[in-house]
Amino acid sequence: YICTGIDSSIETCKILKNNHHSINVICDSFVNYQYKDYDIYYSRFTLHAIPYEEVINFIDNISKQMNENSLLF
Repeated sequence: YICTGIDSSIETCKILKNNHHSINVICDSFVNYQYKDYDIYYSRFTLHAIPYEEVINFIDNISKQMNENSLLF
């Protein structure tokens, strides 16, 4: 599997990059990120931690970029 983690915390990104070399780490907002061709999207402990408006923006953004057979968990 090829895994990519997206986090807006610079400190978290540094920790992930230093300790998990098999994961691509992107330091950016997952809400507005320009996603590539992924098969599975997994968002845990994220949607409840952002304002409702950003949840709607995330769902709108990612739904426009997902492939027909992609899954969002």
